[in-house]
Amino acid sequence: MKYYRLDPEVAGGLGEGSELLYENGRLKEVVFLEYECMGWLGDELLTTHPCFIVTESLQSDIVNAGLRGVRFERMNMTFSDEWEERGGHVQMPAFVRLCCDGFYEDRAEAPDKDFYLGKYHELIVSERALRVLQKHQIAHCSVEAL
Repeated sequence: MKYYRLDPEVAGGLGEGSELLYENGRLKEVVFLEYECMGWLGDELLTTHPCFIVTESLQSDIVNAGLRGVRFERMNMTFSDEWEERGGHVQMPAFVRLCCDGFYEDRAEAPDKDFYLGKYHELIVSERALRVLQKHQIAHCSVEAL
C-alpha cells in the first residue's frame, strides 16, 4: 500500500484551554485540545503541533469510507485577537480532533491502517485515505509520497 506524508495548513495554535501532559519537561500528550484560530485559508484539515483537526463533514466521509487507524475527539475552537483584528467574520465549520492510533514506523504490527503518525508527529495516510481527503478542501496541505 502506498503512503503519503501530509503537512496541513496551520491556522492557529494550542489555546489556553488545552489540557497538556508533560513528562521530563517534554509534551507527552494533549489530553484536551482547544485550537486557537489566528487565520484560516479554508482547508478542512488543519494542524498545530502535535494535533490535527478536521471538519465534521470530512470526519463523516472518513468514517463512511471505513478508514482505519483513526479516531475522533471533541475539541474547542477559540479565536485570537489577531483573528478579530483581521475582520474575523468568516463563518467556520465545526471541527473535531483527528487522532491516529499508531506510528508509521510500527506499521508491520498493524499494516492495515489508513492513518499513522510519523516519528516527528507528522500525519501519514494511505492512498485510500488521501482520495477521501482530496474530495474536500485541502489546497494548503502539502503531500509527499513515501
